[in-house]
Amino acid sequence: MGKFKEILQSKYENYQNDFSKIEYLSSFIFEFNTCDKEMDLYFSKKMIEVLKSISNRTTYEYIEDKEQYINYLSMCNRPFLQEKITWGGSIRGAFFDLFKSHFFCLNQIEVKGLDIKEFMEDLIDWSEL
Repeated sequence: MGKFKEILQSKYENYQNDFSKIEYLSSFIFEFNTCDKEMDLYFSKKMIEVLKSISNRTTYEYIEDKEQYINYLSMCNRPFLQEKITWGGSIRGAFFDLFKSHFFCLNQIEVKGLDIKEFMEDLIDWSEL
């Protein structure tokens, strides 16, 4: 298990009787607050899709579909992801910002610059989506 998967799992253990993993991600990691459980889950699944496309460097392929393009732009502009990505000439080619520390889970998890890609990949794997 990756080091960040272990951290995510240990944080989740306090809530696993009340939340599924995707519900936990929605509320405590991505911080979606729609007051609609189904929409929280929908947005979380879309965030995982976008994280995968950024991590795999397949954003251009991902956004070929119009609906995925809308999801991509929406997720990139959410507070969770907006501060953790950067890009050169276009947001469509975004990549994880390796040059600053990032905080997750209500500031309980600090991820230093170069570890951000590993954190995101562990988060994707841990989510089991």
